Amino acid sequence: MIAEVISPDARFFQLYREKGRIEARTYWHRELGGMTRNQHLLGKINSGQVDPLAAHYISPIDEDSYTLLH
Repeated sequence: MIAEVISPDARFFQLYREKGRIEARTYWHRELGGMTRNQHLLGKINSGQVDPLAAHYISPIDEDSYTLLH
């Protein structure tokens, strides 16, 4: 199973309301230590649990590059 579980705090919701989804998601990832589904997927690929050729059916390999701020 590949999953992304989020435990938001008040700041996350404030960012979501005021600046949008990408800003809030970036905060969750960087400040709250969130693991994106892409990171979870890459870990499973690296451990041999997911076939890299089939991985794109779960999530694009470059998903974090356009869903997180740099």
